[in-house]
Amino acid sequence: MTAKMIDASNKLDFELASDYKKTIESIDYVISKQNVELRGEYVSFDAVAFSSRDSYCGVAILTYRNGLLLGKNIFVVETFSSLEETVLSVLEQYYLTRETPKYLATGALFLKQSLEDEFDMKVLLPKEGQIKDIVSISELNAKNGLDEHFSSSRLEDDKEKILEELSKLLKIKTPYRIELFDNSHLQGDSAVGAMVCFINAEPSKKNYRKFKLSEKNAGDDYHSMVEVVSRRYSRLKEEKLTFPDLILTDGGLSQVHACLEGLDIAKVKIPVFGLYKNDSHQTEGLIDKEGNAYKLDKKGSLFFFLMRMQDEVHRFAISYFRNTHTKKQMNSIFDGIKNLGDKRKELLRRTFTSKEALLKASVVELSQLLPKEVAASLYDKLHQQE
Repeated sequence: MTAKMIDASNKLDFELASDYKKTIESIDYVISKQNVELRGEYVSFDAVAFSSRDSYCGVAILTYRNGLLLGKNIFVVETFSSLEETVLSVLEQYYLTRETPKYLATGALFLKQSLEDEFDMKVLLPKEGQIKDIVSISELNAKNGLDEHFSSSRLEDDKEKILEELSKLLKIKTPYRIELFDNSHLQGDSAVGAMVCFINAEPSKKNYRKFKLSEKNAGDDYHSMVEVVSRRYSRLKEEKLTFPDLILTDGGLSQVHACLEGLDIAKVKIPVFGLYKNDSHQTEGLIDKEGNAYKLDKKGSLFFFLMRMQDEVHRFAISYFRNTHTKKQMNSIFDGIKNLGDKRKELLRRTFTSKEALLKASVVELSQLLPKEVAASLYDKLHQQE
C-alpha cells in the first residue's frame, strides 16, 4: 500500500496518493485496536461486517478463538442482487472450507435471522463492550478493503489490454463478449444452471441467465452442462441475438467437452475453454478441448479478471440454487393443506425465508398471516414428526 502511494505521487496523481495515505492511517489505527485479549462467555466467535459502494460490497471477517484474534479476511465482490444475498453468498463460500463458529457477531440486524437459519449459529448484536468494539473494527476493515479495491483499480491495466492478453494467450479474436457457465445442486436436488456475461470486461447483468435443469440431468454435471449450453445457444440462434466471442466453463476438460456437445446440438461454433483447478482445488489456468493447459500469472490482471468472473458465476448460481431449494422445501410442506392457495403460500415464503424460520413460528404468528384453521393445520404438519 505504501509503495502504491509513492508510485501515485511520482506519477503526480496526488488525489490517489492522498486516498492511499488515508487508507494506511485507517489500517494502522485498526491494527492497533484489534489485537485485544477477550475474557468472559464469548471468547470464540467470528465478527462480520460489510460496506457497499457503486455495486460492490466489501465483507470483513475477524476470527477470534479462545479470546485471541487468529485471522482476518476481507472480500470485495460485486453486488448482483440484494446486499443480504451477496453477504450470505460470501459467507457460504467462506464456511465451505472452514469450521462454522458457535457465535457470530455483527451490527447488521437484518442479517440475524438469515445467518442463524443458514449456518446454525447464534448471532450476537452487541450494543456495547469489547465485542461491540470488535464489530466496529470489522466494519472499518470492510470499508478500508473496499477503498483499497477502488484505489488499486485506478492503477490496473485497462480493460482493453486484459482482453488483448486473453486473445493472444488463446489465439482467438479479442473476446469483447464472454459468457461463463456454472451449475449447482445438492446431491442432485434442486439442480440449476447459471450464466454470467461480461461485455468489454465488465459484468452485463441484464444478460445474466438462470436455468432450471430437467430431472433426468439433475446431479449429472456433464449432461447438465450439455443441456444448459444447447438451450442457451439454440435460443440465441432462433431469436437472432448476439453470440459471445468466447465461452468459459467453471471446470476442466470434461466440462469443455460437455459445452462443445451442447454447441453441436445448437449447430453453433464458438471458442470454448475451461477454468481448471490444481490438486488443492485452486484455479490454475485455462484448458482447451485438446487438454492443452494455459497457466496464468497469479499476480497478473488477467488472472484477477477471470477470478472476478468465476466468483460472480459462483455467487449467481448459489443464490439461484438457494432460492430454488428453499421454494421446493416450502412447497413440500404446503402441499395438501386445505385452503392454502398460491397467494398465501407466497406470503409465507416472503415472511419466512427458510424452512428453519417457518419451524420456529408459533401458531399465533402463523395466524397473523392465515385463517386460524389453516394456521393450525400448517403448524401440525410442521411438527407432526416431533
